[in-house]
Amino acid sequence: YAYYSGADASIILNGDATFTNNLATGSSYGYGGAIYNYAYSSNSNANITFNGDATFTGNTASSDGGAIYNYAYYSGADASIILNENAAFTGNTASSGNGGAIYNYATSSNSNANITFNGDVTFTGNTASSYGGAIYNYNSGSTITFGKNSTLSFSENYANDQRNDIYNSSGTINILGTVASDIHLISEGGTISLKAKDVDGDGKVVYGGSYDLTNTTLDISGDGAKEITLQNLTLNNTALKWDVMIDSLTGS
Repeated sequence: YAYYSGADASIILNGDATFTNNLATGSSYGYGGAIYNYAYSSNSNANITFNGDATFTGNTASSDGGAIYNYAYYSGADASIILNENAAFTGNTASSGNGGAIYNYATSSNSNANITFNGDVTFTGNTASSYGGAIYNYNSGSTITFGKNSTLSFSENYANDQRNDIYNSSGTINILGTVASDIHLISEGGTISLKAKDVDGDGKVVYGGSYDLTNTTLDISGDGAKEITLQNLTLNNTALKWDVMIDSLTGS
């Protein structure tokens, strides 16, 4: 990998950053093809902040996190990555694991692994052999947030040869900005929060793609939107929370 951040480490990148064709390989080191951010001791902090555009292209991990592996290990540990400008993840690969572009993991409820996008972000052509073609978010202390000023777009991300942009396992995914494409999302446990932003001014937002949720809380609110449609929605033992009128929910 190009960057390794350890316990009580802070990295700030003020210019644009490009990570191309980096490789993390081996049974102990095959995580995070471009970046491995690791808070590995109790109450430690490992933080990376991008203040310019970030581009991740063609990076490979032999295990998890083709471009980024963000990991909070012990109780009280905090691993955070903040991208304040635009980000693009293209053609990254987790060749024998999860998270073609990003793997985000907090080992306990008392540790925190957070990735926050405050600008526009695209995920294109990323692949994982198991789960999460673009993103794998794992465990209760793990949170990925797409901020209210972000525009989010996914295209042709695959896991185990199936379309899958996001796989959430007991973590939290917050989508607070504009969604410019279909999303193919699977969640088993945890919370998915959608804050529907009315871009066209008609009070309506449509989420296309597929949403397959099991043992998950789906929290829907509106940012100017009064009618929200979720296409291809499958619910299994999932709680719904909302503060706006939902125009249609398709699925079971």
